[in-house]
Amino acid sequence: MTCFDELGMLSEMPHVRKAMVTILEVQGRYNEAISELFTARAEFLALGIPGKGALTGLEIVELVHLWGRSSEG
Repeated sequence: MTCFDELGMLSEMPHVRKAMVTILEVQGRYNEAISELFTARAEFLALGIPGKGALTGLEIVELVHLWGRSSEG
């Protein structure tokens, strides 16, 4: 159980993950940044916030394209 669970703030965790993406980007840790976005997207969807999940999905596509990862299999 995380501190977010204990405080009844489950919906804040994906927002924190998305903020971590900015840090990972600056550090050049692109694969980890994309992974955090996938996790945040899944959390938004599990929490019943499909709009935020969809926007996060668009960010994933944008970053994968921007960082040239779209041709990786």
